[in-house]
Amino acid sequence: MAKKTIDHKGNEFKSVSEMCRYWGVSSKLFYSRYKHCRDLEYCLSPKKVKGGRLAGVPVEDHLGNKFESKQDLAQAYGLTLCTLHYRMSKGWSLEEVLTKSVNSYTPVTKDHKGNTYPTFQSLCDAYGLATHVVYRRLKHFHFTLEAALTTPANERGSRFLGSVERQKNES
Repeated sequence: MAKKTIDHKGNEFKSVSEMCRYWGVSSKLFYSRYKHCRDLEYCLSPKKVKGGRLAGVPVEDHLGNKFESKQDLAQAYGLTLCTLHYRMSKGWSLEEVLTKSVNSYTPVTKDHKGNTYPTFQSLCDAYGLATHVVYRRLKHFHFTLEAALTTPANERGSRFLGSVERQKNES
């Protein structure tokens, strides 16, 4: 039995080409959009019109402000249309979709003493080691974090001592 293609409204089609014809979008435009954003509603929306905006239905934000399209709404809140569609598909409230920061993840790196650093680079700089040296010690040679940071850098051509504390094998 052939696999059927289903759009964002639940309509079934024999192929992606048939679905694109139904929505009035070229297959090339569909695949181009799908490569960047896997939201079918966006991928099947009409081509761009004057001014570079997608034609669409007028929408309102959570405060009652009106916008000509979802793209205008997304731009007003500093989001991409893809981010807007993705968040809506995950069931977020409209307020969360529009007000949650896009880059809210800020990693914190800690050393073996508990000191925090904003980046891995700054951690390595504090111990006077190149990032590639510490990374290789951790990933390739399986050093513990303390050993990777406190073992002095080798002279070119010398080998690591066998007494360096290594991580336990995880099997």
